[in-house]
Amino acid sequence: MRLGRGAGDRHPGPGEPGPEPHSHLRRGRMITTGETLITTSDIDDLVGRVRLGAGDTRELEAARDALFAGGLTPAEAQRIRQRLMVTALRHGGDLLAKVLGRLTPRETAMVRRYAHRLANYLDTQDIWAAQPVMLTLMRFGIPYDEAESIAVAILFQVW
Repeated sequence: MRLGRGAGDRHPGPGEPGPEPHSHLRRGRMITTGETLITTSDIDDLVGRVRLGAGDTRELEAARDALFAGGLTPAEAQRIRQRLMVTALRHGGDLLAKVLGRLTPRETAMVRRYAHRLANYLDTQDIWAAQPVMLTLMRFGIPYDEAESIAVAILFQVW
């Protein structure tokens, strides 16, 4: 057995068995591969925010039901997540907070400043890709590095 940096860090040595397969599932960690990063509570928060703005929530509720009932193709699920992200950019909430949590304070301020313009742009796109989103953000006046970080953070939530 080798010891890592701390006394409690146990790493298996050569010939020793590694960690138990799928043990991370029993410890309550969320796997992101193949799973949506958008939860039902995120969608419920959006529903409440849209309802406060006197908006129609039927589309959001149908999206929640479809996304978590299963049976969707990956492209259909991605399209639903894109619609949810556009709604989050317009109304704020927990889903937008997940995106902002990946950004620096300066990038967060830029997203908040241009959220409605970005939502309007993304609403017109069928296929979301990093480069067009970055170019749009740069047209808004956001520097390249920040535009790249913002685009990746947004796309990470919907892919």
